[in-house]
Amino acid sequence: MFIKLVQSPQPHLSSIKKFLMIFDFIQHKITKTSFISPEKLITKNRKDIEFRIQFLKDVIDHGISPKKTLYYQFISDSGTGGGIDGGSDPEKFLSLFKNIQEKNITEPLAVANYLGKKIKTRYFLNEEKNWVEIINEGNLQLINGAHRLAIAYFLGMEKIPVKVYRSFSFEVPNYTEYIKIQEKNYQRNLSKEKNWFHIHKSKCGDKMYEYWILYVTLKEITYERFFW
Repeated sequence: MFIKLVQSPQPHLSSIKKFLMIFDFIQHKITKTSFISPEKLITKNRKDIEFRIQFLKDVIDHGISPKKTLYYQFISDSGTGGGIDGGSDPEKFLSLFKNIQEKNITEPLAVANYLGKKIKTRYFLNEEKNWVEIINEGNLQLINGAHRLAIAYFLGMEKIPVKVYRSFSFEVPNYTEYIKIQEKNYQRNLSKEKNWFHIHKSKCGDKMYEYWILYVTLKEITYERFFW
């Protein structure tokens, strides 16, 4: 139970890696907290973090409905292979935002340290694990805390608390590759949500007007009629 809290859920882990999670749990407990810039953790394989940041901009800055965002499409996608700790409820994300805005980040983010020139990453498609090697540009990969990281970036925090160590069990996700495949579907779903309306006004007497409001979406056309 406590070991799972170190990292987001990882489906289809081998028995050996499940056992090695114990060592990662110990490492996480004994590693001292340090502070780094949030930008160092926004890596090219984590476009899902960009979705989270854009979600905050859309909802908080522009008043867009949470369910009309790419982030919502992403967390509602059952094919991501797990690891979406916010589930399909964006209100949890907004609640976390308010909490961090008031109290700052209190729990350090878990971060893996990699020294090689390349990092092996994975994504799921049709429940199959696909591996992609990427260039190791900054030596760091986020293990857990994508929502907190996005909030920190959105709020303009210069430093955030982290625990950095070499992970033995963590499989680096590559949501960027998965999103490349699925983003058109996300955009298509969002376009179905968008609608426009037209108001028609006609005079029905000296002081009375008739109004027709026509609502149009890709699924249906509805209207309302009233007098004023």
